[in-house]
Amino acid sequence: MKRVAILWVKFGPYHWARFRALSEIQMDVVGVEVAASEAKYSWSVRTSDPRVRTLRQGTYESVPPMDAIRRVWKLLNEVAPDILFVPGYSEPFALAAALWGKRHRRRVILMSDSTFDDHERRPLKEGVKRILVKSLFEGAFVSGRRAAAYATALGISPARIRLGYDVVDNEYFTYATSVARTCGVSSCAPDTLLSVCRLAPEKNLPGLIKSYAAYLEAGGKLPLAIAGDGPNRDQLIRQVEVLGITRRVTFTGNVPYEHLPSLYARAAAMILPSSSEPWGLVVNEAMAARVPVLVSNKCGACGDLAVHGRTAIVFDPSTPESLTQALLSVDLMPTLERNRMIANAFAAVSELSLDSWVRSLAAFCEHE
Repeated sequence: MKRVAILWVKFGPYHWARFRALSEIQMDVVGVEVAASEAKYSWSVRTSDPRVRTLRQGTYESVPPMDAIRRVWKLLNEVAPDILFVPGYSEPFALAAALWGKRHRRRVILMSDSTFDDHERRPLKEGVKRILVKSLFEGAFVSGRRAAAYATALGISPARIRLGYDVVDNEYFTYATSVARTCGVSSCAPDTLLSVCRLAPEKNLPGLIKSYAAYLEAGGKLPLAIAGDGPNRDQLIRQVEVLGITRRVTFTGNVPYEHLPSLYARAAAMILPSSSEPWGLVVNEAMAARVPVLVSNKCGACGDLAVHGRTAIVFDPSTPESLTQALLSVDLMPTLERNRMIANAFAAVSELSLDSWVRSLAAFCEHE
């Protein structure tokens, strides 16, 4: 049986869900997290699993790059995997893992949701990247069609690319949100517009708040809850104060993973307004929770999971009026149309499941 190594910066809730799903098949698998925590994300989940190795305590940001490289190299020498699944190529430890695989003639698969338009692309840098990717990775496990197109541009054969990397535990969000709706936590009708994301520049939350103020002026009735934390928090609070809508906007702060279903249970819609977003896992979560989704067309999930008018309402984040109209559509949407969109979205996200993730990963291991 081939030994498989899967590397991530840190195992958060999504990573644990995917890793545990591998228990459903016979696979000799080792998980590797570089650090026990990551300052960028407030994930508190810690699960003991002898198959997962933590290379260093503390935050990932505190780990010197050379130390991460040494630890990864040493561990790979110890576990000697036949196949490596590596999370990208921008972090030194990921490049080191790919180089280890190349040197030891092992198969190395890129895990990525990067797309052409999630960052500014410069020809020289892209040329260097193409040389690296083409020489180090023999295949790619990517989120969707946009990410597949980018992986192809970087030199990976389309025949060696599989979709479906970005999944969540659909069953958890479906069940836990249903319980929250029926057991008194959120037994009333959905009454809140919800945005779940880091309070960071690329999430375009100033644009959301501006469009939400216009929504209220146009007669919109629903309050807005912004769940998350990040560097833009104070700026966003000041913006809400200047616009005079502090009674209508709530900043919940960071919400633990296990409390998200209670938020989704109260949501009339979930909004992801990002100006740059490789995928957007909260889209998966909301669809699994049977919540209507409003999604920026800059999100990688658009076109695969989020299809305008069928599974989601898609808007242009560079045009405030587009988002305002999307918000107003939540109030105006007939119940039959709303229910149809929820059903379509639920069916779509059901195709992006932990089971499909396991099948795709296993397919890489089965084919030389």
